[in-house]
Amino acid sequence: MLGGGKQPFVSPEKKAALSLNVVGIDISQSELDIAPVGGYDETVCADIANVHGVGDGDLVICQAVLEHVKDTEGAMRSIASLLKPGGKAFFVPSQNAVFARLNVLLPENLKRKILYGVYPNARAAQGFPSFYHKCTPDDFIDMAKHNGLTEVESRYYYISSYFSFLFPVYLIWRIWVVLFKFYASHQAAETFSMVLVKNA
Repeated sequence: MLGGGKQPFVSPEKKAALSLNVVGIDISQSELDIAPVGGYDETVCADIANVHGVGDGDLVICQAVLEHVKDTEGAMRSIASLLKPGGKAFFVPSQNAVFARLNVLLPENLKRKILYGVYPNARAAQGFPSFYHKCTPDDFIDMAKHNGLTEVESRYYYISSYFSFLFPVYLIWRIWVVLFKFYASHQAAETFSMVLVKNA
């Protein structure tokens, strides 16, 4: 599991019930240290772009992580190295969303003040620096091919909750998304999930 830190994607209870062996990889040791007891069988504190796996993983879960990585191409190479042939990887980032563009353009302190002011509960799991380097569906498919991975399923989502706090802004944003989708198809997705499988 990549970037799960203090919040493993699979709960300790489900992990035990399914007899899973879960390795947590995160750039922050302090985040890994406060994960629930039993959440991970092993932890690795490292930048995912610099991890070199041994090709023994059945599944890599990477949820809302790669937008926070500067070297997305390096991260994709690392993910491929973690998987055995037939192993699968799962992602959910997006670069072309309006909130993603704002995230990159605004100074870090200012965007955190705005985020925490509008969504106080976001302090617990959001607010990490974002880069959105090559975080579009087409970029992911291209990087996957170059690293021996094949796209087997993708789902595209054209809505998020970021502007729901102010209706006029929300309305303008929804109109923009409709027009953008008409022009750019799945590249206009606010978020997307993608399953990749490692080639034999």
